Amino acid sequence: MDALRYQFHPCCLGTPSLAHAWHFEENRSEWLFDIDERFNYLPKFRYFDIRTPENQEETFRVVICDPPFFYIPMEQIFAAVELICKGDFSTKILIGFLKREEATLLKTFAPFRLSRTNFPLEYAHVKSNKWTNYALYSNIDLPGIKRIRK
Repeated sequence: MDALRYQFHPCCLGTPSLAHAWHFEENRSEWLFDIDERFNYLPKFRYFDIRTPENQEETFRVVICDPPFFYIPMEQIFAAVELICKGDFSTKILIGFLKREEATLLKTFAPFRLSRTNFPLEYAHVKSNKWTNYALYSNIDLPGIKRIRK
């Protein structure tokens, strides 16, 4: 959260915990695009289905995404992100994903020029001994989040 403190106008795509924390811990309302309507109490919640994305009026500088990678094909995730970015591949992206699917992620998201970062992901609903199976990928360096250069 601290790394994005100065990034304005992000879209939280499938990251309700982040939008919730910003709202209640920092009195900051950011757009949350999510299918889970339990989060409609957030002022900028918008129902959004990655499988059938729809155009949005807003333009975002940053998209933070933690997609449901077990049942949605990578191409559909990419199409939703591309739509939100309005085809602007210079949009800054942060996406949490399974390390074992890294090659597919990087190939599919090649226009965004993503790299794995050094930022350790933690999940509320994943056992802590499994956290190392996930990585954060991005096309931007932020305080505390640096891309790993090969």
